Amino acid sequence: MAHNTLFNFIKLYIAPQAISFPNCEPAVADENKKDVPYFRFELKITNSISVTDGEHTYRLVSHHISVYESEKTYDPSLSQYHYTAYFEDEEGSRYQLHVYFDNADRLTQEPVFAKESKNEKTEVINCNRLNEGFVELARTNIEPVIGAIRTRLNNKIQALESSYRDLEKQASELSTNLATNYPDYLKKLGRIQSTLNNLIPLVKHDHYTKVLMLINQLKKSVEKFPLKPTAKTLVKATNQPISSTKKSSTNLGIHSTFNQKKRRARSSKKSLNLVEKLEHLESCFKDFDNKPESTQVKVISEVYADINALLLQLEIESSTPSVTNLTRLKKLHVDIINKGTTLLNTLIENHYYTMAGELKAFHYLLTVERFCHALETRNHNLIDFILTHGDLTISNQPLRIKGKAYLSAVHYCYIKDNEKEPQVSCLAALIKNGASVFINGEDGLPIAYSILSDKNHPLRSAFTLSNARHTVESASFYKQLIAKLDYYLRETKLDETEEAKIVSAMGDYLEIIATLRGFNRPAEPAKSNLPRHLDTQLSSLGFLFFSHANMPNSSRIYEKLAERFEF
Repeated sequence: MAHNTLFNFIKLYIAPQAISFPNCEPAVADENKKDVPYFRFELKITNSISVTDGEHTYRLVSHHISVYESEKTYDPSLSQYHYTAYFEDEEGSRYQLHVYFDNADRLTQEPVFAKESKNEKTEVINCNRLNEGFVELARTNIEPVIGAIRTRLNNKIQALESSYRDLEKQASELSTNLATNYPDYLKKLGRIQSTLNNLIPLVKHDHYTKVLMLINQLKKSVEKFPLKPTAKTLVKATNQPISSTKKSSTNLGIHSTFNQKKRRARSSKKSLNLVEKLEHLESCFKDFDNKPESTQVKVISEVYADINALLLQLEIESSTPSVTNLTRLKKLHVDIINKGTTLLNTLIENHYYTMAGELKAFHYLLTVERFCHALETRNHNLIDFILTHGDLTISNQPLRIKGKAYLSAVHYCYIKDNEKEPQVSCLAALIKNGASVFINGEDGLPIAYSILSDKNHPLRSAFTLSNARHTVESASFYKQLIAKLDYYLRETKLDETEEAKIVSAMGDYLEIIATLRGFNRPAEPAKSNLPRHLDTQLSSLGFLFFSHANMPNSSRIYEKLAERFEF
């Protein structure tokens, strides 16, 4: 299966059921010119939208979301999903826009705007002045669809994981008496295989892949029994004598054995057989609970890697060990998972985040549920740890905390903030890890604007103190905020007071951009003295306003901004 879990989920659960989302047609399977599979969600156009760069006016004629099978971090064009829009100018020429996003909803590159030609080639056009508007257009249309898909994906993962845990418990109970439970045990192993095969394409980590390798080996070995094995046969098979191993052999680690012996003589000159390897791994847990936590972390990491190396070797060699040895290996695997899980939880509870960060094999446990708990308990250090080491989406990931739904973690902090339970540290941790603060609050305005427009807002320091370099000291931040407010003004009918307040804020942001980029506006500037960059910024805002017929006051609003800068 492809690495793109979003694509896999759509392929397995969305497309077959023709599920649709607001302002969006059901997914359609397609291929690009290079025969790469992808799913396309055609988006509806609810309002007429046009933009201009001063030379041409581009009218939106169609747009869609693409989710490709291939997702490559080294190629920004092979992102998790992207937005495509098609425009026409006054002369009928066609243009295409591509905006690429990764699995954290971050841009993988600047928007790509290109003119189409008759020979199907495209000519990329410099669209720096339009970038923020293009990104806002993409996010506005993408977020409801991708957010809804992610909610379904997360629910499916939780359901499959719960089913897997139940099946594992049932299989473990059946395995205690194979003479009686042999047929049921085989069926249970088959159901575990099926559940894992459904789960693996939906997660990025390889934990369940390793579990499936072990289950496959175990089932293959058990199937070698007669259809109706006698108790005597099973007792004999599960109680084979274990050859003794010298201490000098068990002192060798699996990694050192695999790496050194493989380089010299490959598998033909192994010094340790499977039994010896199992004995060595079992010996690693001797007096484990009395060892320092730092040592426990090292032991867990090494033994987990050794077990997986052993599983991989068995898979490659296509060998079928005895039920006895596989049962021991299965028990070892269960023990290491239990000990690793307990250790990770202990380290987190004691705030030993550096050591917890070394347990990389168990970071798959940093789930959305644990993240929600960190938000609920206002544990900003845990939030930072989970977002640093886990594989979570935070900008467009709906959450459910205490039975209530929130559009994202930022929404949760914004809504729940109060004097008794301040959320500023949690919000700061979210912003630090790339959470978008341009998402809309319940009033439709971007949360960043609502916070920054109030100088006494309790969440303001999450911007000004903790993350200034990425927010209030960033020209790009203000450009995105202006584009967001521009879109809001075009889509929302306001009274003059509220409208004037937003326009004034946009003017403030333009001045800040000029300052951050080294422009010093005179105290009483004349039109000719206006910094060239501000002239460009205001022109950009002007064409965005003028291009929307459903905003009758656009001319007047632009004039207000122009008047402020004597433009």
